Amino acid sequence: EDEDEDEDEDEERVVIRKVAIVDLDVHHGNGTEELVRLRSRQHPDEMFFFSIHLFQPQHTGIPEAYEFYPGTGGGDIVQDNVVNVPIYPCWCVEGNGPSKRTRVASKREPGEGGGACSVLPGWAGQEMFKRCHGRNYFRSQIQHKLLPTLRAFSPDLIILSMGFDGAEGDVGNANLWLDNMPGGLDLTCEDYRWATEEICSLADVCCDGRVVSVLEGGYGRRDRRHGETRCWLDRSLLADNCCSHVRGLVGTDTSARQPLL
Repeated sequence: EDEDEDEDEDEERVVIRKVAIVDLDVHHGNGTEELVRLRSRQHPDEMFFFSIHLFQPQHTGIPEAYEFYPGTGGGDIVQDNVVNVPIYPCWCVEGNGPSKRTRVASKREPGEGGGACSVLPGWAGQEMFKRCHGRNYFRSQIQHKLLPTLRAFSPDLIILSMGFDGAEGDVGNANLWLDNMPGGLDLTCEDYRWATEEICSLADVCCDGRVVSVLEGGYGRRDRRHGETRCWLDRSLLADNCCSHVRGLVGTDTSARQPLL
């Protein structure tokens, strides 16, 4: 009987050979990317990494120009199964104005460099900026870049690095030099739920729904009701986004939903 039980356990045991990490935090997952690249060099095709994040690197030769942390993740690293989607900050879209420290430099024409709103190296002109910012671009890249590459990799397990600091109003995507300007990204609760549901639907196809979600960034919006001298955080924004994400994980089919214990 003991041998039969051991055989049953072996049949139920799931072997995880291929792991995909999807990073939806507003900052580039440079540390995770480095670990994935090291692993990929030793064991090709076992790891996949996707990061969608704000990207505004510091201009070459202009030390006072603003750089959104960490300033990496500007492109894919195909040989290591790394896919990066840089999103241009909303504060740099035409009409939103320069940072405090680059007002003089930003008077130059777009493409000459120098200002927070000028054309960055590696970006093909101002028209590119208009298409590569905001929640609509976020959704299009999830649909047209993440899902196809993730399906092609066909992982045994998907790990979500869930950051909610890309939400509209969250201090995590703010430019501290632009007090009265838009944040860098404007995601809503529905965007987080939609992205989660899309990834979970793909997981049902390629890995029997195996998804692990890990909380990363997400802080809340500024709350100045206590006065201008002190800034408090209203964490209701973070809570709302987390709840939307959990709803996406659980699914919309309530008839098949198991009770939470």
